[in-house]
Amino acid sequence: MINGVPIATGGDTDRTNARAHSTVEGFSLWLDKWEREAKKEAFRKYLESSGVLDALTKVLVALYEENDKPSSALEFVQQKLGGPSISEYEKLQAEKSDLQLKYDELLAAHRETCRELADLRNLKLTTSSMENTDGDKLKN
Repeated sequence: MINGVPIATGGDTDRTNARAHSTVEGFSLWLDKWEREAKKEAFRKYLESSGVLDALTKVLVALYEENDKPSSALEFVQQKLGGPSISEYEKLQAEKSDLQLKYDELLAAHRETCRELADLRNLKLTTSSMENTDGDKLKN
């Protein structure tokens, strides 16, 4: 005993350390779970405040109330939320690819035209400076 506090010795020390380790481990697990729950709750509040939960609920209720269930529930949900259908989406993707190719071609042509313009300006400056030099020589 030190200052009235019993000191564990031998096997008691191992059990005390194991209990302390177990308690710390348990607290750590509890804290991790609490943090995950807090993040979930914050995300739920975000979805609720932005109207996402209401919109999804309305769409799911409409799907539930459909007498003739659509063949693609996902496409139904997308359409009700204002998104394109799968075929429209694929068409838009193809159009985007075509436009990207056209953009890349135009950008390359623009860069080439800019290089040609810079070359012409340099040629003009060189010619102009040679004329000034020749003119100065003729005057002297």
